[in-house]
Amino acid sequence: MILEFDSILNGNEYNIELDSSLTPVNEKCRDQINFLNLTIPSIELPMPELSLDGPTLHHLHCGNESILVFNRLDSSEYIYNWTANPLSTKLGEYLSTVNTSKIDIPNSLLQNGDLVITCKAMILIYNASVTESLTITVSSSDYLEVEFNTPTKVSIKKSEVFFTKGYIGFICGENGQATYKWEYLSSNPLDFNTLLSNNPEPNGLLIPENTLEVDKEYSFKFTITVASSSISGSNIIEIQVIPTDLQIALSKTPGIISKTQDLVIEATVVDADSPSAEIKYEWKCLEESEPCKSDTLETLEFEGNTNTVIVAKDSLRSGAYYMFSVTASTSNKENIASVELYVDNLAQGELSIKSNDKDLHENIDFEGIVTGIINAKFSWDIEPKLSNNFQRKYSFLSIPRNYLKENTVYNISLTATPASRNPLKTYILVVQPPAPKCSILSTTFLLSNWFVTVGPCVSDSYSLIYEFGCYTDKNSSLWLTSKSFINEGYILIPNKCDIIFAKVCNGISCTIVDDYIPDGNKVHDNIISDYNMDLLNGIKTPNAIIYYSLLISTQDEWSEFMTKMDTFYRSQTEYESLVNVLISSLNSMILKIKLMTSKNADFIYKFTEYILIKFKPVLTSSNLIEIFTYLGKLQTILDLNSASQILKKTIDFYFENALPGNEPLIISSEILIYAARTTADSLAGSNIEINSNALEIPDTIKLESGAVYDTEYIIYPPSNNEVMFEVSFYTSGTYMDYKLSIDESKSVNLNSEIIYATVQGDFSASKSYECSYLESDNTWIINGCKVEKSSSTDIKINLLHQSIFKVYEIASNGTCELGLGPIIASCAWIFIVIFAVIIFSIMDKNQEENLQQTNKYTAYAFTSIFIRQNKGNRIWAIIYLLSVHMLFIFLIGVFFLNFTTPQDKSDNNFGLLSIENIYSGMLAWGITQIIAFPIYYYIFNKHVLIKKANFAKYTALSLSIVCIVGIVAMTILYCKQYTYYWVINYFVFLPVQMIVEILFAVIVWKRQKNQIAFQSIKVFPDVAEVNKSRINEDEFQAFKKSTRSQASIIVEKFPNSGLSEISLFN
Repeated sequence: MILEFDSILNGNEYNIELDSSLTPVNEKCRDQINFLNLTIPSIELPMPELSLDGPTLHHLHCGNESILVFNRLDSSEYIYNWTANPLSTKLGEYLSTVNTSKIDIPNSLLQNGDLVITCKAMILIYNASVTESLTITVSSSDYLEVEFNTPTKVSIKKSEVFFTKGYIGFICGENGQATYKWEYLSSNPLDFNTLLSNNPEPNGLLIPENTLEVDKEYSFKFTITVASSSISGSNIIEIQVIPTDLQIALSKTPGIISKTQDLVIEATVVDADSPSAEIKYEWKCLEESEPCKSDTLETLEFEGNTNTVIVAKDSLRSGAYYMFSVTASTSNKENIASVELYVDNLAQGELSIKSNDKDLHENIDFEGIVTGIINAKFSWDIEPKLSNNFQRKYSFLSIPRNYLKENTVYNISLTATPASRNPLKTYILVVQPPAPKCSILSTTFLLSNWFVTVGPCVSDSYSLIYEFGCYTDKNSSLWLTSKSFINEGYILIPNKCDIIFAKVCNGISCTIVDDYIPDGNKVHDNIISDYNMDLLNGIKTPNAIIYYSLLISTQDEWSEFMTKMDTFYRSQTEYESLVNVLISSLNSMILKIKLMTSKNADFIYKFTEYILIKFKPVLTSSNLIEIFTYLGKLQTILDLNSASQILKKTIDFYFENALPGNEPLIISSEILIYAARTTADSLAGSNIEINSNALEIPDTIKLESGAVYDTEYIIYPPSNNEVMFEVSFYTSGTYMDYKLSIDESKSVNLNSEIIYATVQGDFSASKSYECSYLESDNTWIINGCKVEKSSSTDIKINLLHQSIFKVYEIASNGTCELGLGPIIASCAWIFIVIFAVIIFSIMDKNQEENLQQTNKYTAYAFTSIFIRQNKGNRIWAIIYLLSVHMLFIFLIGVFFLNFTTPQDKSDNNFGLLSIENIYSGMLAWGITQIIAFPIYYYIFNKHVLIKKANFAKYTALSLSIVCIVGIVAMTILYCKQYTYYWVINYFVFLPVQMIVEILFAVIVWKRQKNQIAFQSIKVFPDVAEVNKSRINEDEFQAFKKSTRSQASIIVEKFPNSGLSEISLFN
């Protein structure tokens, strides 16, 4: 018997057996027993898959020209049957012709109402089918679609700010002025009315941090209605609040530790969702994947169930890399933090870094926590490198946040190197998040204003901050709006703007997008009424003030807008968003300084004081620079005391967050300002410069050891031929035992040494100036400062204390008395020369020189005059000395004209000789050597052509006469003050001249010796011509008779030599 079966579709499994009556149970007489036991399996019947895709709403006038419905899960095995309800004749005829996966129903076949499209998909081979329907509302009425600038389903943390804005994504019908309505749909408790009252815009929804509860959902419905056509539409946004991770901060930072201190690691855990939540701790220590070993290679012991772990120093194993980790947990969340430490038994003490990186301060401060380290030197390293210079020798460091690149992780490491131990090193990571990525900034001119909007921005944050401004023709920024969550707006753009820009920030990192300003012609009749009309049309008050302040032409208009500005800003409570546009408003008003009176200036002074108080927490260094800029413009109409007080109050904001070694505050505008915080060792010997103005602190000044000093140097614009400046010092803390402590500043007077101030101005070295300081009763006292010297560009004053000083010209009582110093010096030389010539002529009349035994000291001018020589030699030596020194004195006088005005009257005392006083002597001495050496060489070298020697002698004599005449003429012309320094210059360089002439003598003597040695080896008897000796013929014949040597040979020159000379030897 043979049975064959296939599977059964869509049924149950079957089991087939033969009935026992058909087959004997047991027949021993038979050889084979037959039986049947067969299972027939079943499989599931294949069914078509159907998922219809199509619109739920179709508009006959504004939508597509047809309705497209299709099956997203189509297969080639499917056969389709489409039906509709209601079904018109034409629609039925169309659907009967379609057996594919999609239908495209034209509008001509549609009518208002709900249209139910039913699709039946079949697989004929199995006789299987499935049906699905889609309901589409067909309408010919107007409608609008509402969209959000965020997804409709978002997840945020409780500690995050959330902002979304609803807008009309599409409208079918007449558009116009719209009204907005927010509704709260969820049942979770929420003070929705208060939330709405704080919305920055009616179509926006701003949810501050810590407003919503964790693990709950909040739904909000937003409806927009166009008033003129009553068209409305709505959409729903759902917000899921997710838990915030536990924030764990460890007291130790990764790096090297020593065995001289117990290891203590403390974990500080914050649950932003529930600050009072109970936190459990679990500590672990691993070396790679194994438990940490102690110094005895046993398991490292420590208590690990609190927020602090302590390991005894003796248990730490040198050379080990310990990875300590802590798991902090609450009832519904947990987080892990870890720190890796290397143990060095040759190191000493303990080192870690504390930072304020999590705070959104302008500067990131890093403080090295130092314990048990003696005589250490510190150094900071930053990776990736920063091009800016920082003071890195202290245990602390401050980095402006804007120096850091967005989307970058920085490794900030600190190394402490003791004098006799291995260094300790630790580091901390600083993450600069990515900035928002925004596509474009679009600017459009409308009838009376401009519309600006920032294109889509990509960011991790749902609460981006937008701020609009422009670049002016001076390449500076002018802010036009306050900070807000709104990415668009109607604004007024002043004519002075060249480029419009938007700054978009996500909290720390920012990006800027810009656009050219389209042409627009805004006509004005009356700026006051135009201002009020623009406010009614939606322009914000700060923007309107900035725009119209640049159009002011009368004092009344200026006062009107200043009052409006004062009223508006004093009524605000949100300071951070307004600080930039506020300062731009003030700057714009002050540009019209010509319309201001002293009363107006006092108004701005008081308003600035208000700003400094109310906006103190949010002012940045760039804000301070702008404030100083407009205060500099006001200085001409503010009294000195008011200007000084407001400037000092503003400088105090720089010191609020400054650390020693931070970049100084330098303002270069109408008022020059230098402010810096330094340690005592950095202040001593410092030379402060700002625009060629200087403040010199001597290195010997007595300072309080370990103190932190604040320095202020303010230079006011010149007025009425007066220059006023202010110097102040304060102590503001201590830096001792590698610990920085900043306290309230206290004024100090540094008077142990003279401090020198140099101020630029239109001065003159020939005029007289006086210095005085301002007393507390506003009187000027001529004491405590003294004019040191003046030039055409600056004046130097020594200060015995600190105050407000002024330097001014006074009537000169000076005269131009005749200074006889140069003439006396010249006459002394002349008398010496005349006397020497007479004496030498008598003494050397019959003197014969032994050329075989020439004395080497005759090659030096000063020793030569004391050695008896051939007649005339000593005379020309003394004449050489006269010429050189007359030339030197003459050149000093000439170069005085380059550095001073020696012909002007002066009543200055002579004072000490400074480096500036000897510039003339230095230059004159250098040029004198250039002229003196050739003369010296040809006069004192006895082996040169006689005609060259004679030329040198008579040149020296002529030079002496010319210089003497020049000296006399200049002495008559110059005033006594300058002839004093003239003579001093000469005597300063006189020893140097005598020393240099020793070098001349050595050169000449060696040259003579070389010539004699050379001529002794090679003699040319057949020379073309024998030159005469440097003595005349008769003297030469007498010399020949008296000489003991018969081997004298005179050679004029050597063959192939360009130099003609006489070598005379025996």
